[in-house]
Amino acid sequence: MADPVDCPECAKPMDHLSVEPPGRTRVELDTCASCGGFWFDRGELSRASPQAPAQVVSGTQSALQCPRCKVALYDELLGPAETPAQGCFRCKGVWASGAAVDAAIRLHPTTERVPAETRAKSWLERWFG
Repeated sequence: MADPVDCPECAKPMDHLSVEPPGRTRVELDTCASCGGFWFDRGELSRASPQAPAQVVSGTQSALQCPRCKVALYDELLGPAETPAQGCFRCKGVWASGAAVDAAIRLHPTTERVPAETRAKSWLERWFG
């Protein structure tokens, strides 16, 4: 896993998270405790499943910057659920905002914080499962 990075959305330091969805390969990613987003370095999504769907890059430049390269991210739709995300053309990393992940796994707003590992597993299971 690469060095820790700051969140592209809220600029706070992200934590490393190791997730192993049932029947899948362990995925190492970065998560923001503040906004709930996930950063996947190059290849981390494809290691989660050999059937990982290709990223569809819209070409629309995002207002966010890559936490690794410091260049503009571009809008993408990921997986069958078409989760809105942002990707880096340079390092091939992918940012999935907390709001987009929650919408993809249909979490309703709550006053309770759902642990990052639970959210990541739920999203990866729905996306790949």
